[in-house]
Amino acid sequence: MTVAVVAVAAMLGFSSCDNDDYWNPYPPNGWNNVFYDSDLTGSWMLVEDNFGAVPPSRTNYLYFNGRGRGNYYYYENGNLYNSRIAYWCEDFYGSGSNPEINIQYDNGQASTMSYWFSNNYNYLWMRWSTNQGIITYCYQYVDRIP
Repeated sequence: MTVAVVAVAAMLGFSSCDNDDYWNPYPPNGWNNVFYDSDLTGSWMLVEDNFGAVPPSRTNYLYFNGRGRGNYYYYENGNLYNSRIAYWCEDFYGSGSNPEINIQYDNGQASTMSYWFSNNYNYLWMRWSTNQGIITYCYQYVDRIP
């Protein structure tokens, strides 16, 4: 009997819900042709932005798992941190424009950008508009994130 009580108490203790771990974002409203672009799958390192080459201290990384989830890695005070991301792609079939990607970060921020590849899919370009103008990032495919 004592063993059964301890087992039940242990199960209840280990199965408690932690709201910090629950995060289940959805695609943006109005996105109907959502897909996960297999060409995005893997790790990408920021190498260039509007101002030219990005120094190692200011780089960041994106990891796409191919199923709509991944991680964003960034440096702060010399330390590498990460946060979860969710992503969706949408293509504008027949429009002649680049597809868009919506990335939602686990801190509540979100970005929607047009994207394309160059150099045999080794470089990922992302562009979006802000109040300060057009921002363009170039990420290079990497084998791993440090």
